[in-house]
Amino acid sequence: MNIPQNGRVVIIDDEVEKEGFPLMRALTKNKIATIYFTGNIEELPDNPLKGIRIVFLDIVLGTDGQPAKTQIATAVKIFKSIIDRHNGPYLLIAWTNHEEHIEGIKAALNDMPPSCFLNLEKSKCKNTDGSFNINKIEKKIKTELKKVSAFHLFTLWENL
Repeated sequence: MNIPQNGRVVIIDDEVEKEGFPLMRALTKNKIATIYFTGNIEELPDNPLKGIRIVFLDIVLGTDGQPAKTQIATAVKIFKSIIDRHNGPYLLIAWTNHEEHIEGIKAALNDMPPSCFLNLEKSKCKNTDGSFNINKIEKKIKTELKKVSAFHLFTLWENL
């Protein structure tokens, strides 16, 4: 799999035990180093990160029950606190169960659009026992990366 293996993968998910760590463990098992954030203000980096190539973004970060506009604004604010405006090419994966918010996220990130945007519903990435299936995640990412061949080649180059 041609995903960055050098720690340039970020996971942002407030459901640590149920969703964040299981995804991180699935990626780590496949030798993909990750950086993890819950979205809590006190855990955000002092300066946004540069050189991140893939971001798994949970859209509803501590805003369950809030209006969609609030959920999107919160997710984008946290994202921009973590990823530098001049980050370079990146793949944004909507790691969510709220597909209805994706267009709002895309519009809110128009000043730093991803090279590729992928909707990866959490519920569709699990095995029957509730664990995350890295093969399902990998297949979806590979399919999308083929559409953006320059990004795919860039990732290959960085891995070398």
